[in-house]
Amino acid sequence: MWKYRCYDDGRKPGLWQRWYDSTPEFQGSHDSVFEMLEARTNWGPPHADFLDKENRIVEVRLTGKVKHRILGFYGEARGEFIVLGICIHKQKVYMPHNIRETVVARKAEIQKNPGKAIACARPK
Repeated sequence: MWKYRCYDDGRKPGLWQRWYDSTPEFQGSHDSVFEMLEARTNWGPPHADFLDKENRIVEVRLTGKVKHRILGFYGEARGEFIVLGICIHKQKVYMPHNIRETVVARKAEIQKNPGKAIACARPK
């Protein structure tokens, strides 16, 4: 069973839940992709892969007309995924443009202060 933590940006609800609530047209894709991934011990293509291998940043790839990505990394505990940010991917362009730097910085912040990643439930 997978457990989640989310980067705490100080806003309520958390960043993952805010994205989910604001994009009802992508909730079906989100739910089906995460249900498929959660049935697996190890996540991999086509629905998950490394965005940044060096920093071990994973992108969960939602399907649909707009290619949303849930970005995060695997935590220390088995079956734990820590959500760092959400973006859109079109061809080789990510929006927001600085998302890679943002999530790498957030991961480093969490590694220094684990309290910056709070327990969260996968939005449903």
